[in-house]
Amino acid sequence: MHKSDIAVLLVLTCTSINACATSETDPERKKPGGFADAAGNDSSQDVQSEAEADSSADAAPDTSTGDASADVVEAAADAPPDADAAADAATAGSVVLVSRSASGLSLCARQGAGAYATQTLALSAADTPALAPTASGAMLVVRNPTLGELQWLSWSKAGASWSSASSVAPPSSSLGSPALATSTSTTLAFLGTDFKFYVNRFTTTWQGTAPVLAGAIHSFGPTPPSVAVRAGEEALAFVGDDGKLYAQRSQAATFQPAQAITTSGAPDKNVTPSVVARDVSQNPYLVVYAAQGGALHFSVGNGATWSSAQSVGAGATSVGAPALAALESGGALLAYRGSDDRLHVAEWNGTSFSSPSSPFPSTPITAPPAAARSSAGRAEIAWTNGGTLLVTTLGTSGYSTPVSVIASGQQSVAVTYVP
Repeated sequence: MHKSDIAVLLVLTCTSINACATSETDPERKKPGGFADAAGNDSSQDVQSEAEADSSADAAPDTSTGDASADVVEAAADAPPDADAAADAATAGSVVLVSRSASGLSLCARQGAGAYATQTLALSAADTPALAPTASGAMLVVRNPTLGELQWLSWSKAGASWSSASSVAPPSSSLGSPALATSTSTTLAFLGTDFKFYVNRFTTTWQGTAPVLAGAIHSFGPTPPSVAVRAGEEALAFVGDDGKLYAQRSQAATFQPAQAITTSGAPDKNVTPSVVARDVSQNPYLVVYAAQGGALHFSVGNGATWSSAQSVGAGATSVGAPALAALESGGALLAYRGSDDRLHVAEWNGTSFSSPSSPFPSTPITAPPAAARSSAGRAEIAWTNGGTLLVTTLGTSGYSTPVSVIASGQQSVAVTYVP
């Protein structure tokens, strides 16, 4: 398969889950992939990937809500006692959350220091939605299992309201979770039902589906890609069907050949890597992938060349995909569901990661978290705990006490920040 430019790459190695506390019915404890609804086709140029037979990681709802209230109390006990942490949560812009349940989507938004306003939408999502900021608010893309295609909505900051759902143009069928990232425009990246990668770019309208194609080689793999964008370029990170980690850059909407990144452990083909673009000119990208066994690793790159992957730190192991958010001054925040079913975090300072820690050791996490950069060096982390949707703000004094946004029934979440 392929390679990509210099970014920071994080490797997640999957560990054995037999000793974990959650039950076998926990959807995120099952390997993602499998995509039984896919209809692959052969190609003389592209070798179709064979989907794993395992069930999708988020296919079934987590209905264990009995301890949710107690867990929120424990989270408050875990949180920093410093009153400044609460003040840090009062970001100047808007925090937007979208969570998925068995009955549809919950659309949540908080402007400034206000409370979250929540509305429900009877729109099914087969996987975790994709969410990104735009010039006027935020964009949401979901994979509708009924229609078998990608649909999108927009949130207006001015009106604090959501649009109705409509199909991405042209209609696009996909597998797994889509990915979104925004710079001067918004890029949607997804895995087609032929197990090949595609993008669609949005300015004022959708520009049309384009293959992730360099020469005659159409990039492909068993799980969806992730995407990061900078002015005039995009970077995708993905695991190939050959089990290698790849990154692939596009400049002026033209993809360069994908590049294989040297890894210290074989990537988990069932877990999508994560990638972000940092505010630096040298090695701006940070990518995250899961190696078999759960250990996290990283690499940095510029889109054309990449460093060899290194370990994030001792004991940094994750269940499911890690989340990354770019911070100010070239930093980045890593958040992940640890093998102990707790939220774990580590910060990248441009040279190395801090030692991984658990800010709320008494509060379980039952699906991979989501993270987004917010104002003045802050970041937001959202996650689910037995169906309860929780969110915390990283500020100058640490992490704020988690806020319970929705009490029960939530399976997974996406988060973004709108200045």
